[in-house]
Amino acid sequence: MSETTVHCQPIVEMRFQENAYVVYTRSDGPCWIVDPGFAPQHERIAAFIKQHRLTPEAILITHGHADHIAGIDDVAGLYPQIGLWVGENEKPMLYDSNLNLSAPFGHAVEVRKETTRILRVGERLELDDTSWEVRDTSGHSTGGVSFYCAQAGVVLVGDALFAGSIGRTDFPGGSHEKLIDNIRRHLFSLPGQTVVHSGHGPATTVEIERKSNPFFVD
Repeated sequence: MSETTVHCQPIVEMRFQENAYVVYTRSDGPCWIVDPGFAPQHERIAAFIKQHRLTPEAILITHGHADHIAGIDDVAGLYPQIGLWVGENEKPMLYDSNLNLSAPFGHAVEVRKETTRILRVGERLELDDTSWEVRDTSGHSTGGVSFYCAQAGVVLVGDALFAGSIGRTDFPGGSHEKLIDNIRRHLFSLPGQTVVHSGHGPATTVEIERKSNPFFVD
């Protein structure tokens, strides 16, 4: 594995303990914002971006549940030219508060920002001089994806996999069997030292989860 450095800076939204990420390779360079959640998380994201003199290129969405998309319009208000990249099966969730599960809890999250790029499993994304693969980690939601950079040994997984746990699968569109299979095939197949950045909680590694995650230990 090369020595390419990718920074995945978590910005934690306190109500749901949701991790948004600012992803970049260097100060004064481009960045992505992954899964911006409820306000005022966007203010802390913006402060970090300003501190490191970054240029936001796109908002990337791992899946369409409300706590991972609620800040899209807040971020787009700060950076009007920013792209919005989301998987095809998750896109409808951004614009429907019932599908993204916010309506039943009284939040009514419905994104106004238009999607600018549909993400498809297997395609490559470029950030600065790094290449990322879109991987299928659906099961927590209908079309959830992860973003893997082999050069840097990092993967952003949303709510598919956590340190010592996995995403819940009792929401509409969830499937326990599908999630387990996708984690085994598309995350546990990665090199063991790959750092896993989850949608909630601390970072972990593929090797740690393969060996000790209770959902996979016989």
